[in-house]
Order: sequence, then C-alpha cells, then structure tokens
Amino acid sequence: MKYNINEGMCPDMGNTSEKRKSYHAEFKEMVVELYQTGTPVKQICSEYGLSETTIYKWIRKQKPVKLDDGSSFTPEEFLNLQKELHRLKWFLFLPNGVSITGLIRKNCIDAPTRGRKKTCC
Repeated sequence: MKYNINEGMCPDMGNTSEKRKSYHAEFKEMVVELYQTGTPVKQICSEYGLSETTIYKWIRKQKPVKLDDGSSFTPEEFLNLQKELHRLKWFLFLPNGVSITGLIRKNCIDAPTRGRKKTCC
C-alpha cells in the first residue's frame, strides 16, 4: 500500500526546507505497520522520503510495553498518565485554605475565562 506524502502532511505546512514537516497519525501508523510486517527501514526511507531516525522514533512511540498482569500501554499513553497524575497531585496538595473554586475564579488554573484576561494570584 503506497501513501502519498503530501496527503500525510499538515495542509498548512509548506514544502520549503525552512519549515518542519508534520505527518498525520494515520501515516505514522502505516509506516510502523510496514516495518512490523518486515519491510526494511531503508526501503521505507527511500519510498517515502523519511529519515531512519524519524521512522525509529515513530516505532518506539508506538511499541507497547507489556505489564506483568498481561495488559500493555504505549510510551505515549504512559506520558499522558504521568501528566494526569501530576495534575491530580497538584490539586490534592494545595496549601491549606486554598480552594480549587477560588483558584478558578482567579483564573490561576485552566478554566473558561469568559472574556476576562488570565491573571495569576
């Protein structure tokens, strides 16, 4: 299955060497699938104009990590879980007397601003 590189790029990204190319998730998944089915990385590089580093990075990001209980997750899913844990810890360990509602009213956390400017305490 061939994939048109131009369809894989973000439409607002030009083809100049000054701008970084951006690829859709479907394109990245297709490249990783080609690798997993036995297509050599050098062949994928030449067919789609990608660097080996880029391909190996996509492979690493999509490679699932298996847990002892039989479940698995990708490094990207793990990173998202870490970020969520950090946010939850921040909420749990607010200093005494500081309420989440008060912080939202003062726009110190991500909350709808309803036309007001964001300021911090």
